[in-house]
Amino acid sequence: MNFKLLPLLALSALGTFLNPPECSPQCSWKCNDPVCPALCDPVCAPAECHTTCEEPSGALCEVKCEQPQCEIKCPGSSCSDEGCPECQAVCSAPHCITICQPPAPKCQIICQEPTCDWKCYKPADCPKPQCELLCENPQCKPDISCCPCQGSDVLLHAVTLFKDDEPNPGCCEC
Repeated sequence: MNFKLLPLLALSALGTFLNPPECSPQCSWKCNDPVCPALCDPVCAPAECHTTCEEPSGALCEVKCEQPQCEIKCPGSSCSDEGCPECQAVCSAPHCITICQPPAPKCQIICQEPTCDWKCYKPADCPKPQCELLCENPQCKPDISCCPCQGSDVLLHAVTLFKDDEPNPGCCEC
């Protein structure tokens, strides 16, 4: 038997003992999932509106005239009997204007239903997800009663054998 290969065979066997094939813990990222509402602004087509008014009724009008310029004219000859022509008042042409006050309009604005869409965008203050790498804690730990102490093989001193999990405080450190 070749004794030079013995340390390598022992190390190989120890590796299989420490990490048996059915014991392969997995690590994966676990992240929270913050939810932030999107910010949305309306985007609308121009308003389509028109004005409707009732027909005006009964304008208030008044006629104003200047004071007439009149004079009395009598026939030019003197008359002595009862059948004398009478004197008459003669006036210049009348000068009048009509002033109307229109009625207050009764109008209303009518608009079509607005046509809008929403433009949404990401908020600036949404927190980023928090992540951490989590690894499984396998139930397959090696069964080591105690590390060999003084005078042990050199091979076992080079390998860490879960000394933190050692239940026997009397064992020495490896």
